Amino acid sequence: MNRNEMQFVSICLLLTFASLVKSDDFTELELIKESIEESNLLEIAPVRNFSEFLRPHFTHVEDEYPIQMKQLFGGWHHILDEVWSNIACHIDWTKERRFLSRHQVKMRDGVLLDTIVIRPFLLRHQKRTAMLSRSPYGPTSDQMASLFIALNGFVAVLQDQRGTFESGGKFMMWRNDSNDGYDTMEWISHQDWSNGQVLSVGASADGCAALTQIIDKPKWLRGMFIQIATGDAYKSLYQGGAFRESLVGGWMGAMSIMTHGWSFSHTLPDILDHEQLSSWYDTVREKSELYKFVDYPIVSFTGWWDIFHGQQMEVWNQLVNNSDPSVREKHVLIVGPAGHCALSVPVHPFSSPFSMKEVARGWINAFGVSSEIFGGQGSFFRKRLKRINIFVQGPAYHDGRPKHKTIGNFWSSMNSFPKPTIQSLFLSKGSELVLEDTQKVENGHVSYLFDPKHPKPTAGGNNLFLIFTEARCGPMDQTQVEARDDVVVFTSKKPLNQAMAITGNITAELFVSSDREDTDFFVSLNDLYPNGKNIQVRYGLIRMRWRDRANQREPMVPGKVYKVLISMWPTSYIFNEGHHFRVSISSSSSPYFETNSNEYQQLPHEHARYNSVIANNTVHFSKEYPSRVMLPVVSLDDLEENTSF
Repeated sequence: MNRNEMQFVSICLLLTFASLVKSDDFTELELIKESIEESNLLEIAPVRNFSEFLRPHFTHVEDEYPIQMKQLFGGWHHILDEVWSNIACHIDWTKERRFLSRHQVKMRDGVLLDTIVIRPFLLRHQKRTAMLSRSPYGPTSDQMASLFIALNGFVAVLQDQRGTFESGGKFMMWRNDSNDGYDTMEWISHQDWSNGQVLSVGASADGCAALTQIIDKPKWLRGMFIQIATGDAYKSLYQGGAFRESLVGGWMGAMSIMTHGWSFSHTLPDILDHEQLSSWYDTVREKSELYKFVDYPIVSFTGWWDIFHGQQMEVWNQLVNNSDPSVREKHVLIVGPAGHCALSVPVHPFSSPFSMKEVARGWINAFGVSSEIFGGQGSFFRKRLKRINIFVQGPAYHDGRPKHKTIGNFWSSMNSFPKPTIQSLFLSKGSELVLEDTQKVENGHVSYLFDPKHPKPTAGGNNLFLIFTEARCGPMDQTQVEARDDVVVFTSKKPLNQAMAITGNITAELFVSSDREDTDFFVSLNDLYPNGKNIQVRYGLIRMRWRDRANQREPMVPGKVYKVLISMWPTSYIFNEGHHFRVSISSSSSPYFETNSNEYQQLPHEHARYNSVIANNTVHFSKEYPSRVMLPVVSLDDLEENTSF
């Protein structure tokens, strides 16, 4: 997928979003906007959410796009409806008074950020906590705002991030957000309705911006509710050292609508110019030494197949190990089955591996426990949750056995992750996987030719924009893509005689060589069902020029064998009785990752594939070179089902 194609798909996505707003509403919306600007205070109708008052940012676009595109936000709206019906169904909206005002808040460099404040009716002496959501998508946090206002009486502050919509400055992908968030909180503290306390709330890009506030340590911050976000922009942009082409290119193209073209013309080239980890990322990476200043609770919601899942789990590890000891037991983690992948449910309703019921259940509990923790009222959700709450995955599709024999796909709650026993799947001669016993590994190696002009296509995974393509999202069948000549496959000889549960980080340790100075190695761990389905469980990639460290590139010596560790991100999954393990190795997954040209000399990104060379890549396995995938095996008893979740 080239840059123009990425921009087309992502613009279609945003145009579809814009088309959800009816053209008949715009005359009224513009009048509302004008009245806000003239009087700066408007009492609004008693509605459940504020969308109708906050959409003048969007320009109407004729509804001419495919039905799949129109359904994109169906999953998100369904989730929010479920949250409302389960948490706030008792609220009588006709008795609620709300006031809305609009402000231009000045940052330390003089840039003005467009800000909307929504507050309940307050007597002069009453002070309230502010719920701050800073977004590049316009006022898309109105549903969260109305929920927290209704349940807790908070004041909602919704702000367009720098360089988006009507905020000044240029969009720089959160690189200013630690400062801007700090300055906005300081402004909030001076408002006559403020009690000096701020909660930071955000999903996706909003949550990424919120996490950067850890860097500036604002004294007014009293808690965070972070949903499907990253705390390390570098690792999210360059996973394993390789550029995430479909995600980042597609997002920057989509953001062109909100950033007046800047994200695609300037931000994306800046990202592509910073493949190497450097100080350029200092304001978008929350380093471990900063977490000791976190003295407030954080509720963290992610999904096993979310685009930011790996980095959000790293944030969780930092919180429980390095935040202020007084709050370490107060953080809450909820890991659902999907994350951003929830958008794929309405797009592929008959082939999606995700149950919308289970997806929504995670969000309901995340919103509920956040409201209780930050509002200090009620304990319904806190009583049925523990500190860690995860969806334990099992077979995503029918595996050919009676359904009542399938183990997995349930919620489990615990106060700490179970300590795993590492068991290894060793690669062996004859395309065989050997579990644990290195004495049974037969020495050998396997080679394949990797041609960047014909990369292996992506099938499933932690995707966003690829839900519109055959790649889709989440655990997908790998049979077709693994039938290629440039993929080597290893399978356990015997089926499992009993279920095996894994929970934790999965890592591949490979011994590899190439006849080129640079190439990629991609590894996939799959569950081979009794009926032949070959479903991906986790995957990862390493770009060899960054194999040792992300801040120093180093060429390969052709023919030399290298040991590499490939992070495949954490998961919780149960391999069922009668299933086989399968591991496949290749050198591409396009367009999830930008395809490596196999040239160490860096080429312009748009020319790399077309100025590429074929690589002869080799995977080695023996007692000297014990290539393996390491599984974090836990007892099924450690994953007790929480039937109250």
